[in-house]
Amino acid sequence: MSDPSKPREITRWQTTGNGMHRFDFDGRYLYGSPTFEGYVGNVMGIFDLKDPAHPQEVGRWWMPGQWVAGGETPSWKGTMHRCHHPLRFGNRLYTSYWQGGL
Repeated sequence: MSDPSKPREITRWQTTGNGMHRFDFDGRYLYGSPTFEGYVGNVMGIFDLKDPAHPQEVGRWWMPGQWVAGGETPSWKGTMHRCHHPLRFGNRLYTSYWQGGL
């Protein structure tokens, strides 16, 4: 950004539902909790921002039962178990799930 007082949008990453809930960033990778088509609630997603104008999804994790399009069946009501906020510490990623644990 050449002028921090005048930020500009360089890209827009589209998703379904409510979009990205929370995220962590290490300078290249974004660790977030987006919504995706075919899943119940937010899941954990990793995105490579080496080229910020063209973000690439490089990883995805969900609790068993969230991927309804893949034939999974949730054992909970609604979106009670959804990714809240992945946090990176060193070479580990800690992912909290609303009413689903850590």
